[in-house]
Amino acid sequence: MTGSTKFIRAMGIPRVGNHAVIKMICENAGPRGYIHFNLCPPLKDPLQCHSVETRDGLLRPSNPEHLEKIRGEHDLDSYDLVVFSYEDLFLDAHHALANRISEPYEDRIDYNLFITRSLPNWMASWLQQRLKKTKNNPDHAFNYDTNPFFVTEKALRVFRNWLAHMREVDAAITAGGTSMTGTARNVGAVYDSFYVDEAHRRQIVEQLGLDPRNLDLPEISTHGGGSSFSGVKVTDPTQLDVADRWSHFRDNAYFVHLMAILWTNDEVRDLCFRHFPDSSRILDTFLKTGETGELRQAV
Repeated sequence: MTGSTKFIRAMGIPRVGNHAVIKMICENAGPRGYIHFNLCPPLKDPLQCHSVETRDGLLRPSNPEHLEKIRGEHDLDSYDLVVFSYEDLFLDAHHALANRISEPYEDRIDYNLFITRSLPNWMASWLQQRLKKTKNNPDHAFNYDTNPFFVTEKALRVFRNWLAHMREVDAAITAGGTSMTGTARNVGAVYDSFYVDEAHRRQIVEQLGLDPRNLDLPEISTHGGGSSFSGVKVTDPTQLDVADRWSHFRDNAYFVHLMAILWTNDEVRDLCFRHFPDSSRILDTFLKTGETGELRQAV
């Protein structure tokens, strides 16, 4: 059966909707099913990943019995689709596709899938997730009312990862289409569009060389805490306003000011308008006409 299995490397950063996009793709794998190696370690054997998902359930490689089962029973060529997924791949030694990221399977990769999300919606999701964590585990320093400069430092640190990812996406994908990196075809998935446009979901599946079988939105996964806004309480994806998350913060002076700071960067604006034109026009108009407020010194 060698040669009939498609290998997809999915690349994103936290809070861009990696799991939802991958789950929908796996629903279109074909009769022999799929195996998804989640949160693979860059430059190492992907089978050392965080978790493995198949139609038969979830396995944890950290469990010796599970790892033995993965290596002993799961012949990768017995599946229609093999997915290696990565997050935080675009910094330091792992930067871009210059290295053989998926050793020893690098030469089996058929498609590089780049998952992206517009800047305001991604930042809103990240900030909401961080605020939820501090609510359960108080971090007195992470408080944008009393210590906005500390929060800004944290936000800018993760923003640099978003920017590095977008630079790689921009280099690999031209005008929303596909190009090639070595023998692998590059495909883009925009999470904002993914949730509101079935045509975009179909495009993703077809560009990955799969036959569209099920283009319904996937149920929100309980793995990883679910939605940053709803947690695992809401699993019906139609009940989420994924494409307009930033509106939850549009009256928040801190969030708006942070967006205004990032929007002064020409490169950021160019990338956003090229890859997320609709949300970029809305954000640009909002920042030009709205009150951005001013950051106060920490007390």
